[in-house]
Amino acid sequence: MRGLVVGGAYAAGRAAPAPGLSGELTRLGELAEQGLLTPEEFSAAKAKLLG
Repeated sequence: MRGLVVGGAYAAGRAAPAPGLSGELTRLGELAEQGLLTPEEFSAAKAKLLG
């Protein structure tokens, strides 16, 4: 359950990602590492964030 959000806070002692663009990119990367986003989905989401 690494990185699982529980009640608005990250479980397993992990800090919540920083707000803003870098935090969103970190979150997307974690989702991709966990297999929850395909490489195509990750690329599309990243492109959308970066404009």
